[in-house]
Amino acid sequence: MEKMDRVTYNQDMFSIDLLHTTEYDNLFDFKVRQRGISYHTNHKVKDINFNNNTLTGVVEGTDSYDVSITFKNDKELDVKCECVYHRETNKYCKHVYALLISYKMEGIFKKDLTILKDNINKLIEVKDKYIKLYEENKRNLKYKEYSILRNIEDFNRNIKHLEESNLEAYRLFYATIASYNFLNSAISYYNELIDDIIHFKEKEEQKRIEKEKIKEEKKLEENKLFKEEYFDDKNVDEVNLEVIPQETKPLDNLKEREKKFEPVVESKKKVMKKNKKKNKESKFKGSLMMYCLIGFTAGVLLAAITIVIGSFI
Repeated sequence: MEKMDRVTYNQDMFSIDLLHTTEYDNLFDFKVRQRGISYHTNHKVKDINFNNNTLTGVVEGTDSYDVSITFKNDKELDVKCECVYHRETNKYCKHVYALLISYKMEGIFKKDLTILKDNINKLIEVKDKYIKLYEENKRNLKYKEYSILRNIEDFNRNIKHLEESNLEAYRLFYATIASYNFLNSAISYYNELIDDIIHFKEKEEQKRIEKEKIKEEKKLEENKLFKEEYFDDKNVDEVNLEVIPQETKPLDNLKEREKKFEPVVESKKKVMKKNKKKNKESKFKGSLMMYCLIGFTAGVLLAAITIVIGSFI
């Protein structure tokens, strides 16, 4: 799992001022520029064509005016327009500016359309990766299920919004900006999902380590109990389980352990029974000797008492 980098873009390229300006604005009066923008926004410019450094088009006003602009350098334009204003004053008219701004917006439109389509494809790719990653780890992400499904709905809604964007220059311009924001939002969702999965796995690993630790402690305790149960040494900690025959070593599985220890236990029971019998015999012999000694002592005392009584008679 690798995180995705956020998409960066030159925000200056998407300044609203760019939509209403050209690099030749200083050649036009302010009012002329404003009227030219109005012609553009009202779709009055038709048949735009650029060839051999010359821009041509038809601007619909009071009449239809054929307009041509030849680009000499960054500061000069050779313009032709059939309108009265240009013929009488030889100044750059609103029809010329309308053609100029429309040509610029046409370039922006093509560029933005390319960017928008590319961002939509990237957004779909991120969505597919997000869903795949979620499906692979669904069992471990039940606690995040609601927010994840909500994020997927956001993906679908944003993609639909961009795909249905009105293909008009101004709307496309804002849709392109939105596409970058939607894409970065999707990437953030994807990276957060990776963080959630990593966090869950770290918790699971921690639980596993704790279980192993408890299991090891339990095994050590069982070994100690085993030493105390099957060996007579006072210091059971000195008993080395490594040198004990395999059949008498403690086992992890309780049933296996009982099965393995059965012969050892039976053998120990026989020894204990034999020792018990010996102890009984020893006690019987001791009791017999004690009774004989008591009887002998009693006979001596009785004889002595008889002699003393006889001497007085």
